[in-house]
Amino acid sequence: MTGEKQFQNNTGMTLRVILTVRQGDDPNQNLKDVKFSLEPNASQRIKYGNSQNPFLNVMEISAIQPGTGGIMTSRVVLRRGDVVDNQFNMHDTVVFAWDGTNVMLSFTNTWTVR
Repeated sequence: MTGEKQFQNNTGMTLRVILTVRQGDDPNQNLKDVKFSLEPNASQRIKYGNSQNPFLNVMEISAIQPGTGGIMTSRVVLRRGDVVDNQFNMHDTVVFAWDGTNVMLSFTNTWTVR
């Protein structure tokens, strides 16, 4: 595990993403934030950690939707092995979609598992 993921934006909006990287394997310890933008229909591989710090603790996503204002969502790992921890740290690809009200996240393995 190298602390790298593919992010795919299927929302139709430009997204601003902040990833909070875990220090080691303790969800109570944060190492750093990694920020990036993702244009509509774009896909980008982001390196955020290394072999000693490959895990994510928090993902914050914000966007401006014309006519509705700002949208923000966040997902936070509360403890090792919880649903969010497994989604963040057992998959290599994150897909953002728009349901008309919220930015939805889905997780899959597309490039590290063949």
